Amino acid sequence: GGPRSLRVAAKPNPNRPLAIAVAPKAFHELLPMTDPAADPRVWLAEWMTRADNPYFARSLANRYWAALFGRGLVDPVDDLRATNPAAMPAVLDRLARELSDHKFDAKHLLRTICNSRVYQLAGELQPTRDPDGQLCTHRVPRRLTAEVLLDAVSQVTGVPEAFDGQPLGTRAIALADPSFPSNFLMTFGRPLRNSACDCARGGNPDLSQALHLVNSTTLHQKIISDSGRLATLLKANKPEAEIFEELYLATLSRKPHADELAAIDELLREAPSRPEGLQDLLWTLLNSSEFVFNHCRFLKLRVSATEWRRNKAGGESPRKCVS
Repeated sequence: GGPRSLRVAAKPNPNRPLAIAVAPKAFHELLPMTDPAADPRVWLAEWMTRADNPYFARSLANRYWAALFGRGLVDPVDDLRATNPAAMPAVLDRLARELSDHKFDAKHLLRTICNSRVYQLAGELQPTRDPDGQLCTHRVPRRLTAEVLLDAVSQVTGVPEAFDGQPLGTRAIALADPSFPSNFLMTFGRPLRNSACDCARGGNPDLSQALHLVNSTTLHQKIISDSGRLATLLKANKPEAEIFEELYLATLSRKPHADELAAIDELLREAPSRPEGLQDLLWTLLNSSEFVFNHCRFLKLRVSATEWRRNKAGGESPRKCVS
């Protein structure tokens, strides 16, 4: 009595008669063997994108949700087993249905998620309920990924990053592999892609990242570049109000508040020169949590001259203390 163990052999055993003929299957369906010369990948793609396939649409929707929120409805995103249910099964089912009904249009899925109230929630520093944000009661701030952050810095400063063997202007997010050396990308958690696990990418902020933004030669050179955004504005003799507005729109996607404008005026009055004062302002914006973190509007940008003097080292602004 009891269950019998089954052994799989590459060749038939003449001493063991065949009891049951097992037809080859793939994904619980019989393989179509009408045309042996046909590429099985074509059939696989058709099966994956069929409306009655309950796996692919849910997995893709969960990965897009994780990319936008930092955490999937099913976490980890590559663990879609029955014993690891989604935090909100109805939401995942609806997103999978939307994706399938619109012929797996990724732009439609992104538009649906980004237009939702959940995506537009405000963040909380010390939430009293749902601390990890799994139930979407508030927005959990998360740092931009390494490649996205470097591309954002390059776009704001107007100075593209130069990668070995790549044409100038190549974005970090477009690099084919992690073999291109970059201290910035390594500091901010670029994965080595030597593992299939999504946990290979480091997403938690640490002290080395903060120090890199404060003392980085890369950031300093981009800010003071003669071909950068700030130098172009100064050469065009733009009014200070227009320069403030453009820098804020480029970095934080908003205009400066009245109290911030007053603090900026005080900062410029104490600066050795107008260009240096504006360089310090751009440095401050690039180091702000509102720029480095996604959906971090609950933190108010501090550009107070008093705080700035407190951060000075040897009479120079922190961005000039290049290591």
